[in-house]
Amino acid sequence: MENPRAIVENDLILIHVQHNPGFFARVEEIVADRKPGWWQVRILPLSLDNSEFQSIVWILDDQQIRGEEFTMQSVPMRIQRVEPYASRVPSKPKPEKNGAKSGKVISLVKK
Repeated sequence: MENPRAIVENDLILIHVQHNPGFFARVEEIVADRKPGWWQVRILPLSLDNSEFQSIVWILDDQQIRGEEFTMQSVPMRIQRVEPYASRVPSKPKPEKNGAKSGKVISLVKK
């Protein structure tokens, strides 16, 4: 099984708390910790009722930033990267034959 992609700065993530969706956050910064294989991850929780918008720093290992479950004070946690919405690009209209346009003209003026 291949390794899932690690989160990167500016990713939108969903934090699962006790196996349930908890809150969304934006990854602000990821820097190497002094311990090899560990990272200091600064996230900004996104909430309408949070008036101070303070960032949080978690120290996570290589697998935890790829979605592996971990615990904080015995509470199971997991980070899930939220994929960007891929909008469909409208297809270009097919060119008309001989430049003629097909369609019916309806007059709005009484004759």
